[in-house]
Amino acid sequence: DAIVIEVRRFGRELHIEQALACIDFSARPSPADRPSTNLPQSTESGGVTTTPLVATEYFEIERVDAVVESSFPIVTQDMPQVWMMIAGDGEIRGGFGHPVRLKPGTTALLPPAADGWEPHFSADSRLLLVLLPSPLRRMLA
Repeated sequence: DAIVIEVRRFGRELHIEQALACIDFSARPSPADRPSTNLPQSTESGGVTTTPLVATEYFEIERVDAVVESSFPIVTQDMPQVWMMIAGDGEIRGGFGHPVRLKPGTTALLPPAADGWEPHFSADSRLLLVLLPSPLRRMLA
């Protein structure tokens, strides 16, 4: 089943001073640890534009813009995905019995078994898609 988490910070105390005390501001990432700036260009298919934003050894983030009302099958490549809705609205339909609503501020964790589930987006919707790098990437030349 899909796990949907809505973050609500109302009434929650922020510990800014403690957080700042934990950061080593003098540390700089080594060149190997820096995110790739050599990213592929945006791609468009069926009214949906996907733009790579960052790629590291540990994760990738893409911005997905639905220019028109859109739907497409989800392809997970047997890896979980995180979807963070930042504009517009939509829903995910799949094998879990009921649609999961997506609205700005909603974060959804999609399991590897989400292959074939279908998101449906209104025009002018936008989400951030967080992907884990495939373990096969290191095996292929």
